[in-house]
Amino acid sequence: MVLSLLALAFATLSFAQEAPAPFQPDALRLDLEYLSCDAFQGRKSGEFGGKAAGRWLQTRFQALGLQPVGDSWLHPFASSPLFISSQTFLSIGEKTFSAGKDFLPHPSSPEGLATGELVFAGYALQNDHPAWDDFAGISLEGKFALILRWEPQAEQPDSLFLGKELLPASRLAAKVWACEQRGAIGVLVADAPGPSAGTSAAGAPFWPAHSEIFQRVLPGLGQMMPPEELAATNFNTTDVANQLFGMMQGAGPLGSSIPVAYLSPRMARALFNKAANNLTAWVKQTNQTLQPDSFPIPVSIHLQVDFDPPSREGRNLVAALPGTAGETQNEVVLITAHYDHVGMGKSGEVWNGADDNGSGATALLALAKYFVHHPQPRTLVFCAFDGEELGLLGANRFLGQGLVSAKSIHAMLNIDMIGRAKDHTVSVVGTKSADGLRELAEQAKGELPLTLDFNAEEFFDRSDQAPFYFEGIPILFLNTAEHEDYHTPNDDADRVLYEDMSLICQLAARMTVGLAHQDRLIFQDGYNRRRSGYGMPPNSMVPWPIPFHQRMEY
Repeated sequence: MVLSLLALAFATLSFAQEAPAPFQPDALRLDLEYLSCDAFQGRKSGEFGGKAAGRWLQTRFQALGLQPVGDSWLHPFASSPLFISSQTFLSIGEKTFSAGKDFLPHPSSPEGLATGELVFAGYALQNDHPAWDDFAGISLEGKFALILRWEPQAEQPDSLFLGKELLPASRLAAKVWACEQRGAIGVLVADAPGPSAGTSAAGAPFWPAHSEIFQRVLPGLGQMMPPEELAATNFNTTDVANQLFGMMQGAGPLGSSIPVAYLSPRMARALFNKAANNLTAWVKQTNQTLQPDSFPIPVSIHLQVDFDPPSREGRNLVAALPGTAGETQNEVVLITAHYDHVGMGKSGEVWNGADDNGSGATALLALAKYFVHHPQPRTLVFCAFDGEELGLLGANRFLGQGLVSAKSIHAMLNIDMIGRAKDHTVSVVGTKSADGLRELAEQAKGELPLTLDFNAEEFFDRSDQAPFYFEGIPILFLNTAEHEDYHTPNDDADRVLYEDMSLICQLAARMTVGLAHQDRLIFQDGYNRRRSGYGMPPNSMVPWPIPFHQRMEY
């Protein structure tokens, strides 16, 4: 049923013998030559050229009649490591705590102050089989929720839920969303007592003042890299450390509008005591009975989360084209490409990044030009991400800011480096993230004289689709691999293969049509990247072990 509908959809997208105007090689060349010219100074995130490139793309999106998402076109975010300010505090009754061993904000928490009463909401879970509802009999409206990480029987291999495989609803973003939907004004998160619980508030490795990784490991790693290797990337030792730490802080984006903080076991036990209850006994009892037991805690909470102003600020450009068909118009197909590059070298040479990723940003603009005249059943959201070169920061911050609810994203299509195809070959990564995606890609290719490579995964974790995959969103990623000019001053527009780029843009358009028409996709961890078993450490690109209880997505 799905494939036949897609075939019909592709049939309506007939390009005949000639590509539509936005995908014509000369049209692509015109935009790419401008976006990758010296005037944009290599489009480094947070610098003049990067900001100017973002504004130029904004004017193009505006002229097309797209709609901004949120209250502006450009959405700023810290593209340098976040530091907790001295204004961050947690008050419980008459006692006030600074950020440290007993409490730390989640790196994805929004800033702000919230004040209210406290309700213990168990694991913040609802489940059908076995039946479980932590929200029954309580009201979170205008109150803080105190919740436990993980799920009942999590440490038991024969758990009646999914054994040691954690439920998708056990991810922290899902729990915070559930509390927020019920009117909570803030969420406090504590480890459930057990073999994987920590001894202090989770999150220390992700905050510079508390992180041995930030203070010792990453600077040493940068200094160990040969100078010539660093020079070849146009990065310095600080850039390397900040890139890796930025990726760490971006882990587990919440997409929340309410403040979220972790508590130490000591503080969680003290809060239970205020309700004449015992945390360890509660966990033991509910594990045995599988009967949730939520209750109010008679104490007032004041939580303020505040960060120091960042030393560098990136900006994501996000624009929407509303869908046309009933309920599915509330579902989103996300089309993305990063527009930043690595700036200028010490001697003043410009690293223009025509292929990386001027080609993807140009394709994003071409797709927007096409689809404003061909709206689709699902809403199309076009995202030009900043900060990709600094550790996928723009994509992570987009998910963290919740501009588009992750639950509404049907699928995302990311385009990164499509200007230097070898033997007319394009890598198509992500087809294992949901059933039917490989068939969709093959049908989209149709008669296009391209070869699709479904086995190239070397860029899987190195471009903006990765954070979406880790959040359980089906992905597709188009890329034509590295070349001798990759991350050098020679990556210029005159070396781009525009005929092949045109074909890949047409492929991307057909894929978008397929994603906009097909039945709701069900995510699957076909690449075994999420590591969702209880007690398993996170899948991290940082070369330093991070224990399970420090996983920020739980």
